[in-house]
Amino acid sequence: MKNPDVRGIGLTESGRKAVATLAETVSQDPNQKENHNRVFVLNEILAHTTAAIHMYPDSGSDMSIIEISGQDTKYVRVKKGKLIESDEQKPVVPEPDLFW
Repeated sequence: MKNPDVRGIGLTESGRKAVATLAETVSQDPNQKENHNRVFVLNEILAHTTAAIHMYPDSGSDMSIIEISGQDTKYVRVKKGKLIESDEQKPVVPEPDLFW
């Protein structure tokens, strides 16, 4: 079986540094004399911004990114391909026992 062509691994969230250690170990190519770091540890805001600019290069000159998830909500403003403003809101979640 041929090994997959992995060119990079991007990690975000709270366990990113611990998982990065493992990912760096398993992503080494024994056939190369020098193994360039292919594991990237980023915060989510930077990861979203980088991906959006890459996927929509024309829009990267002026765009807003809004991510709504179960854990939090993020807002990012991009102008001329650079992150110029960001904010993160943690939700107010009721205690599970509140409704019993």
